[in-house]
Amino acid sequence: MNGPAIRSRAIGRPSNNQQHDDVLLGEGSNNGSDTPTGAKRHGNHRRRNHVNVLCGGLISLAGILLWMNHFHEMMSAEEYYNLYYKHDFNSVRENQDVVASASSSSSSTPPPPPPPPVAVPSSVAAKPFAETNVAVATSKKTSSSPKTIAYAVSFIECTDHHKSGQSSIAGLIDASLVLRHSIHMNSIRNPASSSKYDYHMYALVHKTKAASCAPALERAGFTILLVEPPLSAKDIRGDELRKKIHREVCCGADEFIKLYAYTHMSHHPLVVHLDIDFLFQKPMDDIFDVMLWNEDSGGDPTVLEATKARIEREDDTDPWPSDIQAMMVRDYHSSFGQGRKSGFQAGFWVLKPSQTHYNKLIEIIREGNYTGGFGRDNGWGGLGYGGFVGAMAMQGLVAYYYDVFVPGTWVELNNCRHNSVSASIFKNGKCKSGRPHCEDCRFTPVANITSIHYTACRKPWTCIATKTSDPNNSFPRKYSIPVDIVDYDHCMELQAVWHDMRADLENKLYALTKDERIAGGQKGTYNQQFFRGHCSEDQSKGYLSIAGGVEEILQRIPDLYSTTT
Repeated sequence: MNGPAIRSRAIGRPSNNQQHDDVLLGEGSNNGSDTPTGAKRHGNHRRRNHVNVLCGGLISLAGILLWMNHFHEMMSAEEYYNLYYKHDFNSVRENQDVVASASSSSSSTPPPPPPPPVAVPSSVAAKPFAETNVAVATSKKTSSSPKTIAYAVSFIECTDHHKSGQSSIAGLIDASLVLRHSIHMNSIRNPASSSKYDYHMYALVHKTKAASCAPALERAGFTILLVEPPLSAKDIRGDELRKKIHREVCCGADEFIKLYAYTHMSHHPLVVHLDIDFLFQKPMDDIFDVMLWNEDSGGDPTVLEATKARIEREDDTDPWPSDIQAMMVRDYHSSFGQGRKSGFQAGFWVLKPSQTHYNKLIEIIREGNYTGGFGRDNGWGGLGYGGFVGAMAMQGLVAYYYDVFVPGTWVELNNCRHNSVSASIFKNGKCKSGRPHCEDCRFTPVANITSIHYTACRKPWTCIATKTSDPNNSFPRKYSIPVDIVDYDHCMELQAVWHDMRADLENKLYALTKDERIAGGQKGTYNQQFFRGHCSEDQSKGYLSIAGGVEEILQRIPDLYSTTT
């Protein structure tokens, strides 16, 4: 393995320690003589010393380089990273010292700071091509440089056998490529988007359970942060949460690695945390502009109000916070309705990095004040934040925190336009949100949707097009389109959006490489009107990978993003 370029300075010491001591003795004593002859002898000693230093230094340097070459060959990728890169990454996190600790009625012990991430060096991959064309935003920016938004995904498991039945390693790799492409196409690097914001991709990867997916994510252009969960079930003081959190969808306490979005990218002004089964159709400049308005103050307040008016919120009558810390959507589809609490939809939220928020959230988890059951006094704090999907983990925790601990600091976005899952949010004909009127996400015009989250409508790389209501359907519900909660035609239109984005990526890749093998991933004939040639039959086994999965071609994808589209 080739090591990085190393800058060194000459130490100026002969290789023979005894010779060095003799020279010092000669210079220091000079037999007590300060005659011209003594001075001449002294000068001769100095010249000989310089020659010895030079020769000895060169010999030592050669020996060091030979040793390092052998040392590098013996090092693991992570050891190599820790030696050469860990300090550099920590230096950009120098402002992440703990600024506050959460108060707790049961304990005054502050939570520890987040364990540092481990960035995977390119040596992990057999044929690495890390994203090198994007300058990460730092505090030292010129006024003319665009702001760089961090986009982060969390990888908690890397498996072909996820319990959801809808994940595969090949599908996740392609999902990461398509997600990144959709972000790129809605950034300043695509002038047609009219966006003024740049982006940088990150992946928070579970060090124990998902590290094997890291090389593929790095090749997709993500900066990899290998992390362990900030705490485990045994660290939770409350019995109910400690004993049962391992059952929670999707990943129990492991899902809390998503909280590193608050701390591990704090050199960016904003972080957008996403699930990998996500796609953008439009830029989010209005959201970014409003959240960063204080930083960019000095503009016309009427412009701010006009920008706010363009942001599609769940309830336009809600007052605007003076300092917006987050924007997100609620998961009304999974809630009970009838006045019950609704969880946060953990597949998407925009946040300002904050060690303070992180500390408070960790202490809430550690305290574990969670009531079991399905009553109105269940869940976090006994306030009803429980019983729904993800309640013991992120979906319940984040809703509880922003509603109870920091109310008036966040904005609820319209869940049909942002993070749209295109599923029913009604119960007995009434809105689960408790509002008298709400938009039916199953029929929101696709052109009006900013971002899509592929959950209820199934993952695009599973090639699922069979309805649950089809009398000839032999697949289980989780491998079918659940038409009791979604509109089939709307779901398949959303599937086509993802496959169109993938096709755009493939077309640009072909224009770059002229490699005919790219067509290997476009020869499917199953439901081409939706899947655009990427599926040969229903279910994941029918999915055809981008460029046929040819590594040589996939390595060229970052070249697509090195210049303005």
